[in-house]
Amino acid sequence: MGNQREIIRRFLYENQAEMISLWKRIVDINSGTPNKRGTDEVCAVLAAEMKKSGIQVKIIEEEENGNTLIGTWNPGSTEKPVIFMGHMDTVFNEQTENGKFRIQNGKAYGHGVLDMKGGLVISIYVCRALQECGYCGRPVKFVFAGDEETAHSGGKTAETMENEIRGSCAAFNFETGDIQDGIVVGRLGAGVFTIETRGVAAHSGNNPADGKNALEAMARKIVELQNLNDIENGKLMNVAVIQAGEKTNIIPERCVAKGCFRLKTKEAYKELKQKILQICETVSVPGTQGVYIFESKIECMEPSRENYRLFRLMESVAEETGYGPIHAKEVGGGSDSNIPASLGIPTVCGVGVRGEYNHTEREYAVVDSMAARCELIVNTILRLDELE
Repeated sequence: MGNQREIIRRFLYENQAEMISLWKRIVDINSGTPNKRGTDEVCAVLAAEMKKSGIQVKIIEEEENGNTLIGTWNPGSTEKPVIFMGHMDTVFNEQTENGKFRIQNGKAYGHGVLDMKGGLVISIYVCRALQECGYCGRPVKFVFAGDEETAHSGGKTAETMENEIRGSCAAFNFETGDIQDGIVVGRLGAGVFTIETRGVAAHSGNNPADGKNALEAMARKIVELQNLNDIENGKLMNVAVIQAGEKTNIIPERCVAKGCFRLKTKEAYKELKQKILQICETVSVPGTQGVYIFESKIECMEPSRENYRLFRLMESVAEETGYGPIHAKEVGGGSDSNIPASLGIPTVCGVGVRGEYNHTEREYAVVDSMAARCELIVNTILRLDELE
């Protein structure tokens, strides 16, 4: 084991410049979720890198969203595979010069540098390090989405991922790494919804009594929806976008609002969904009606015993190899980690590069954490049999 670890460490640190080069290449591609062309370009770059390492590649086409990338190494093994998860899209719809990759004082900046293009690079080099040290145990399967930032809305990605992940022994999601070395074992589920209120248009001066204000009806519903917040118990509601009206002298006949919710358990989701429907269907202004139009959701990643077992193994490896202390944490943001976790597969998330401020122009990642995180995951995989 000691000799293997030395081979792994030497390989990773000798290839840091190559890792950073690939990191820069994919960060400099604008792959905001609506930009299918850019997301598919990132997919093509990563697919080519996988092929260089003898990884079998399958690209699953999506009509509107970014494609899904599946890679498999060591497919001849009869053991359960290890899953490497990630997403190739970012929240940045347009890339400015400030969004280009650059390194300053040991920190890498750029759109998606932390969430989560650094993690994608790590996953590929973890596989290459396993090859370098002669590992021939479990298959490694890469499952990369092209539309994670919109919860796979309007596509089949979630179904594809579940089918590819099922029956695995463990899953590592190379999402945003915590600056304080927290490893995510639980995440709130997340959902996006759209509701509409419909009323009757009328001139606000000549015949206001004939009008039924859809915006007023929506305003009343929004107050009720926001009152569903229960932060202490992990029930979060946020109505954030509203569209209504054309002119100030016309009573609006239609109003559309979009919001999101976050929850800890599946049971809480069922309860909240019923309350949302009740608020939507209750007449808040006479003559108006509410309609629940659309929903897209990511299930919660419950902090299960299986997830903690995988974390404890990582923790032991971190101590043995001199990585340093790590700790388990639960977070509010959703991710695709819910998919393997819901199947009972030991799952950890947030094992990508460490950094801060993802989803903002200040987003950065600690450059040296890339090789260090690679080393931690490789050595954890070498001990995965301990989970059986």
